[in-house]
Amino acid sequence: MTVQRTACRRHVKTPGPVWLFDLDNTLHHASHQIFPAINRGMTQYIMDRLNVDIDGANRLRVGYTVRYGATLLRLVKHHGVDPADFLRVVHTFADLPSMLRAERGLKRMLDVLPGRKIVLPNAPTLYARGAGGTRHRRLVRARNCHRGHERGRHLAR
Repeated sequence: MTVQRTACRRHVKTPGPVWLFDLDNTLHHASHQIFPAINRGMTQYIMDRLNVDIDGANRLRVGYTVRYGATLLRLVKHHGVDPADFLRVVHTFADLPSMLRAERGLKRMLDVLPGRKIVLPNAPTLYARGAGGTRHRRLVRARNCHRGHERGRHLAR
């Protein structure tokens, strides 16, 4: 299987350290509304793609997460699920900004950190830009070069 890699178009040279951030439950509280919505989306996706009822879908979703650490990896391996389609479907929300809960004063805390700040999400670019870019536009660098890395990580296992 070939992993698509896109070169970064712009190299920013900023003096000082480079800070790498995860997005969910680091730059916003995903456990509040995002993760429950993703879990519902994964369950619905499994029901639709594998033609199982809600109990069977929940058993697969939770079982794969507990046993292997991730639902997606086993859906790809055992059921031929397209990882890009899965991630796009389960990370699509009608009103993402209303679901976000950020730490009070987070922007000020991040602004005082010297150097370059990069978010390395393991989610589709559209979600990462929406979740990170809505409140932290200067911070998020969810570019294709990072997404290619994550795509490769999902497929490699």
